[in-house]
Amino acid sequence: MSNSEIKVAIIGAGISGLTAAIHLEREGYQTTLFDQNAHIGGRVVTDKQGDYILDRGFQVLLTSYPEAKKHLNYDTLELVHFNPGARVYKGGKSYLLGDAFRKSQFLYSTLFFPFGNLKDKWRVFQLNTALRSKSIQDIFASPEKTTLEYLREKGFSLRFIEHFFKPFYGGIFLEPELETSSRMFEFVFKMFGEGHAALPLKGIQEIPHQLKGQLKETEIKLNCRVQKQEENSLTWVDAAGDSFQAAFDKVIYAGTTAEQLSNRHAHKDSQQWHSCNNFYFEYLEGDLQERLIGLIADPNALINNIHLVPNPQGGPSKLLSVTLLKSPEVESATQADAIRFELRRICGIEAGKLIAHYIVKKALPVMEEFRYDLPKESYVVNDQQLIAGDYLLYPSLNAAMHSGTAAAEACILSAG
Repeated sequence: MSNSEIKVAIIGAGISGLTAAIHLEREGYQTTLFDQNAHIGGRVVTDKQGDYILDRGFQVLLTSYPEAKKHLNYDTLELVHFNPGARVYKGGKSYLLGDAFRKSQFLYSTLFFPFGNLKDKWRVFQLNTALRSKSIQDIFASPEKTTLEYLREKGFSLRFIEHFFKPFYGGIFLEPELETSSRMFEFVFKMFGEGHAALPLKGIQEIPHQLKGQLKETEIKLNCRVQKQEENSLTWVDAAGDSFQAAFDKVIYAGTTAEQLSNRHAHKDSQQWHSCNNFYFEYLEGDLQERLIGLIADPNALINNIHLVPNPQGGPSKLLSVTLLKSPEVESATQADAIRFELRRICGIEAGKLIAHYIVKKALPVMEEFRYDLPKESYVVNDQQLIAGDYLLYPSLNAAMHSGTAAAEACILSAG
C-alpha cells in the first residue's frame, strides 16, 4: 500500500496536531484533522474585540526554540520582541532588572537592584554562561529537583529568589513556589539567554494559523466531536448534531483525549492542570514601558505579572494584560476592582475599563517527569492509535511541535 492510500485521522488541531499533519502531508498520506472547537490552535487562541488583540492567557514564543525555528517563519509572524529584563514592583516603587550585556540600559539599575547582592547578579551571569554550553539533551538528562532547590544550591539569596525568580518563573510555570523541575528551569533559562521572548503582532494564534497555512491537502473538520473509535472506524458528530463514520488506518490523538489512552495517564481525567486568570484593562497611566514585563514581588498580591499588549495599529499601547495565578474561579467585576486597587497601590498604575477576563483552567499540564524526547514506540498505543502532545514531554510550544513530528514519524514507521 502506497502512502497516498493510507488514511490518517488526527484528533486535535492544536500545535502538536497541526505539526503532525504537516509532516504526514509532506510524506503523501491522506490526512484529516478534527477538532471539537470552532478554531484551530488548541490552547493557543486569540480573540479580537474592536481594535484590541486578546490572547487567552499570556503566552510568548521563545525565538530560540529549536522546533519553532524549523516550523515557523518569524518574519511573517511580525514578532514583537520583549526586552531582556523586567520591571519589578514592590511597595509602590519599581526597579529595573535585566541583561545589561544585551541591553545597556539595564546596567546601572541591575547593579543597584536592591533585592539582590552582587553575588546574585554574578551568579546569574555564570548560570547564563554555563547553560549556553550545555546541550538541551544534557539538560533533560540531568537529575531532577525542584527549581527552588536548584536555585538555593546555586547559592542565590532567598531575597533575590523571592523578588525575581519567584515572580518571573512562577509566571512562566504558573505556580509561584517554583516546584517545577530544574530541567524545565534550565531549558527556559537557556532559551531566554539565546533568544527573545516575543509575541506575534496580531496575537499568539498567528502561530497555529501559520502552521495551518502549510497544509494544502489535509482536510480540516472543526466543530466536530469524535465519539468513538472501533477498530479502524471513527465516528464523529458535527455542530448540527449529524453523525458521521469513516474508516482510517491510523488515528493520532493530539490533545486531552489522548491522555486517556496513554499508559502514563491511564485513568480518565487524571491529567492535572495549572490554571490562571487573565484580565485586560484600558491602560491609563503608569511607568510600565512597552516590550517589558512587569513583575509583582509581593507574595500576598493577587497579581503575578503585567505587560502592555503590542498595538497592531501603531502608536502607544492602551491595553494592559494582567495575570493572576491565584483564585482559579473569580467573578470578573469584583476581582477587577481588587486588581485596579493593587495596580494603584503596588505599581502606581491607573487601569480603566475592564476589556476582557479569561479563566484559563487548562493553561499548562502538571508534569511529574520532564523529558526532551521519547522513543518512537512511546507514541504508539496500539496498531491503530498513537498519541501526541506537550504533556508527554514538557509544557511548551517547542514540546508540542516536537511531539507532533515524533508521533507522525512513529505513524509512518508503524504503517510501513
